[in-house]
Amino acid sequence: MDTNELLQKIDGMALEDARNLVEQHGFIIRLSMIDGHPMILTRDYRTDRICVSVMNDVIDKVYGIG
Repeated sequence: MDTNELLQKIDGMALEDARNLVEQHGFIIRLSMIDGHPMILTRDYRTDRICVSVMNDVIDKVYGIG
């Protein structure tokens, strides 16, 4: 599975299931927004990190790598 397929696949997944899947592919998840509340984030860029928004422990938006 390539990176774009992985990003598409986790959209709509339960957070824990998505975490398990991305870790199998060498990535981690960063929560950019939780239940409509933005998180304070660092400005560093990491090629192994996927930024997402979650609502009720389900990923509702995938922002991409960063």
